[in-house]
Amino acid sequence: MHSWQGASRQSFGLIHYDFQLDNVFYRADQRLFQVIDFDDSMYHWYAMDIASALADTDCRIQQEAFLEGYRSIRSLEPETEEELPRFRRFGRLYSFARILRSLGHSDLVLDDAPFWYKGLRDKRIAYCDDDRRSFSEPW
Repeated sequence: MHSWQGASRQSFGLIHYDFQLDNVFYRADQRLFQVIDFDDSMYHWYAMDIASALADTDCRIQQEAFLEGYRSIRSLEPETEEELPRFRRFGRLYSFARILRSLGHSDLVLDDAPFWYKGLRDKRIAYCDDDRRSFSEPW
């Protein structure tokens, strides 16, 4: 991604990095969207936030509506759109690495952990196993 030709001052900057539906609220009385949860913000390509938002739904109509809305505010180059699957894969890889790190020594605390911890841990391990399989597939 470092060598991507689409990187420019207009395409790179501070992003939310957790731009998902559950972090966006619509206030109908004010016709206003509000975004929360900025703790993962980072400097990255703006396309990363687009890829994250698109990955939050499998509905093609919702994805197209999001892109149409985005294009109504800011231009989106065709080259950038072509790279969105690569950004999504990067996001999954980054998430995978963060989860693996958080699981690092999680087996050492199982005896003293709250009742819900083992279920959450098992869910995260299954998530990582699924990602391992998908990362072995070609682009």
